[in-house]
Amino acid sequence: MKKIVFLSMILAVLVTSCKKDDSKTTTLNYKDSDPIKMVFQDTHKIKVSSDYDITYEILNTDTIPVVRFESKGVLKALNMGTDKVRISNGYETKTVDVVVDLFTEPPFEFGCGPSRIKELFGEPIYSATTPDNSYLYYEYIGTDPATNYMYSPTCYHMDFYFKDCANYEQAELYIRKANIVFSLNKYLRNNFDFLFQYPNFYYDSIITHDSVPADIYQNKLNPSIVCFKYEHANQHDDYGLVYRELDIDSLANSLKTRPRSSKFLY
Repeated sequence: MKKIVFLSMILAVLVTSCKKDDSKTTTLNYKDSDPIKMVFQDTHKIKVSSDYDITYEILNTDTIPVVRFESKGVLKALNMGTDKVRISNGYETKTVDVVVDLFTEPPFEFGCGPSRIKELFGEPIYSATTPDNSYLYYEYIGTDPATNYMYSPTCYHMDFYFKDCANYEQAELYIRKANIVFSLNKYLRNNFDFLFQYPNFYYDSIITHDSVPADIYQNKLNPSIVCFKYEHANQHDDYGLVYRELDIDSLANSLKTRPRSSKFLY
């Protein structure tokens, strides 16, 4: 008799513990993007909440590890590529894509006004115009001391040039050289076709004290977009990437007249 009573008590406890709490909702509140876009070496906390405990799983869909969890719900970007993350609270499950790029490309909305760039990136840390008002210049450099880097872990900063102080004509990025040469070449190979090398593109007055050539690339999806890659772009010995919208016939003339930061009085 005592055994029957004891077993009945255990069953009552189990039934009570397995019963869903009516004061909680089973909804998985996902408020992040899909795909989640990250840049190499960056971290991202997934924006999701639930009344029940959330579990996370990386599905490892790529041939190399692309992301890992640095802590619960916080992704760390390990390599360029794509993966998927499964999120569940025991009642609802959601699978989202994760895309890791080497860096965030500048917008290809050439011809837009300065207000559009501010809409995308906020107020520049610095701006200037040439003495003849032929160009307006915006400089973006991240200033969050907690991240211990500038614009992003791999991109030192971004510059934007506006012809006649009105029309977005050129973007220039400074890419950190350390440990990313292979990844930078992979980015260019995946997104651009190599056209030719242009000699004497830039004079390096700090590292080599000599002229530096540039490799010229054409965007695979949008042939009107060209990218110039050159070395020793600044005192940090970064790579410089210059983006413009050009047809191939006008490329040579553009190389001779492109705006240089030495024009700006700062």
